[in-house]
Amino acid sequence: TVIAHGALDMILIANGTLLMIQNMTWGGKQGFQQKPTEEFFVPYHAEASLSTLAGAGVFGTTHTERGLTWVEVALTGHMVPQYAPSAAYRQLEFLLGRIDSLSERGGFTTQVGNSTR
Repeated sequence: TVIAHGALDMILIANGTLLMIQNMTWGGKQGFQQKPTEEFFVPYHAEASLSTLAGAGVFGTTHTERGLTWVEVALTGHMVPQYAPSAAYRQLEFLLGRIDSLSERGGFTTQVGNSTR
């Protein structure tokens, strides 16, 4: 399960979502046991076109505990797939089990070659 939040969302506030997670109980414990601090990495890609120029590199913060993943995506509001499609695609790769972590620095799994920079 992934809970994603756009850092520029002025309707749904990130700290409110984190507070909600801290009040949830799952896997026999309440909330995250550690503060989310890992870097959310979106790979660079060589197949740049106007439809894919959406940012790459360290693109926010992520944390996974007991099967629940939180990711805060920089430079987008709550419509992450529209404003940061590369970040949304990386989250989809994680949900499908193609990558082990949203902090992983490898390229996209559908990408030819290695463009991690």
